[in-house]
Amino acid sequence: SEEYKGEGGTGVDNNNKKKTKKEDEEEEDVVPVSSKYLQIDKGLLNFYPTSPDHILFWAYTIASLHALYEGAIYGPHIDPRLLGLNLVVGPALVGFVLMRLFGDRTRFLWPFHKESLLTLVFHVLGALLFVIVPTYHMVVTTLMIE
Repeated sequence: SEEYKGEGGTGVDNNNKKKTKKEDEEEEDVVPVSSKYLQIDKGLLNFYPTSPDHILFWAYTIASLHALYEGAIYGPHIDPRLLGLNLVVGPALVGFVLMRLFGDRTRFLWPFHKESLLTLVFHVLGALLFVIVPTYHMVVTTLMIE
């Protein structure tokens, strides 16, 4: 084997070792998790909802964006504050409800379930201040202009 002259490690480069046929076949069978959900390996043309909960979530999202569009073009038929709240909080709430209705056992805080409480609070407050509140106020202000 070759000597590795970088920092750390054992000083031996194991990346150049020859693989057996069995090891090579095992590597091919591994499918990334993201590919399973996004169907990356099949291309972007196959990016469509694959289950009833995905279809319901997409229907909700399209209906929300349509209501926002209608409100911006023709004037809001619903209170702009409700449309703003629906836009910034609705997807998370609808996603959580659909997860529970369809029996998904994923933790509510996934993929942040391993973070410490202090880190989680910091990130939630940052998201609230830099994403949720400005988006809400932008929607409300835009729809209240007459």
